[in-house]
Amino acid sequence: MHDLSSPAHGSPRRVLLAEDQPVNQRVAMAMLENLGYYVDVVADGVGAVEAAALTHYRAILMDCQLPVLDGYQATEAIRAGEDPGCRTPIIAVTATETEFDQQRCRVAGMDDYLTKPLTLRTLGAVMDRWGPDGSRPSFALDLEGASADEGPPARSQSVLDAQVIARLERLGSTAGVDLMAQLITLFLAESDASILAMREAVAGGGAVEVQRSAHALSGTSANLGATELARLCGNLASDGATDDLRMHARFDAIEAELERVRAALHAWRPAS
Repeated sequence: MHDLSSPAHGSPRRVLLAEDQPVNQRVAMAMLENLGYYVDVVADGVGAVEAAALTHYRAILMDCQLPVLDGYQATEAIRAGEDPGCRTPIIAVTATETEFDQQRCRVAGMDDYLTKPLTLRTLGAVMDRWGPDGSRPSFALDLEGASADEGPPARSQSVLDAQVIARLERLGSTAGVDLMAQLITLFLAESDASILAMREAVAGGGAVEVQRSAHALSGTSANLGATELARLCGNLASDGATDDLRMHARFDAIEAELERVRAALHAWRPAS
């Protein structure tokens, strides 16, 4: 995605977002734009490598589970093609935060690590860390005032995490758009596709496809505040291949929780 009114490629305000899930794209873009950055978006690892070869970005936000080339492979390819002394910061974005994942990111050549759901505070902090002069654009929203209440989503009995929802509503209000309505529409379509792919893979014993679809749904669920659904999908993504019976049981739990999330989102969304 390119904005014709944005600065020329190579501006210290331009960021590359490599992310294939529309909900995650929209959330990350809203936050980066709120912080004063212009965003180019690619949906697979090959696109990330090509974009990085054409443009010097302030930073690249790299989802680890991209199609075609995953985030690790794309990072290795970008590093291999960089000119000496011109290293672009690459920040991993993923739904998990194990020591193994972090080590894999470092080995691939990534510089930092963010987990979903993203927050303005964590995203702003990492952009400050890897900016060319250690400062964000002068017109960026003040992070302390905007996100003093942000932090890890609170565990609760609610289907949707109130902190995450409030954060997304605030982002939309600041931008003058109905961000939550956009995200709900995207999520409902994405979740239908993910659950169908998982159902077919579970029936056919395709553990790798089960894990891939579960990982994708875990990340989008976390960014929309469906923390229990994100947890269930994360569990299936991490060990779906180890036991066929457990894979079926966890998929059943995901389907049940997804119905609760859908009902909560339909109840939240104002009638059009």
